[in-house]
Amino acid sequence: MLLCVFAIYNTLGLTTMCPQLLLSLALLLGLSSLSLAEPLKSGNEGRFCPREAKGYFGIGLLRQQQLFLATEERLNTKALMILRYRSNDEECGEVLDKIVVSASERNFEFSCSDPAHPELIVVGEIASSRPWKTISTMRVWRIDLAQRKILPYARRVTCQNVSYAGADDGEDLVSWARKRAPAK
Repeated sequence: MLLCVFAIYNTLGLTTMCPQLLLSLALLLGLSSLSLAEPLKSGNEGRFCPREAKGYFGIGLLRQQQLFLATEERLNTKALMILRYRSNDEECGEVLDKIVVSASERNFEFSCSDPAHPELIVVGEIASSRPWKTISTMRVWRIDLAQRKILPYARRVTCQNVSYAGADDGEDLVSWARKRAPAK
């Protein structure tokens, strides 16, 4: 901005550079803040109450330890969280880890796996605008149960379009990963 003011008052005819300078600066600032490859923020934010959330979806991660994965929509962002509940009837869970991505037209998909590492729990990010049965994605996070963290995962995974409707049979993402993994 100071360069622009200087250019306006410059008697050498540099006033024509002002619009180009402002446009270049605006593009640089805009592109640096629009990184789709990285989460906007991560970490622990206290407690999460699904009843108060917009666009909430939750699925069992490791039910024996009362761990769940949940998503929430906020403005043009979506959050993926690891939640821990103290009991089955508790309404709000403790947020153990959270990532927020700038992706209003994208969804988190829980039915993903890495064929080379089927025992891992991975969550993919896919476009929400078109129907699909199986899709491959590179924007992936691995759930680290030992650390209770959501970590970036640098391998391509395959996601299946499955329905979660029906009776809750008590299974969770850990049990699904165990079924996928080859017997040792």
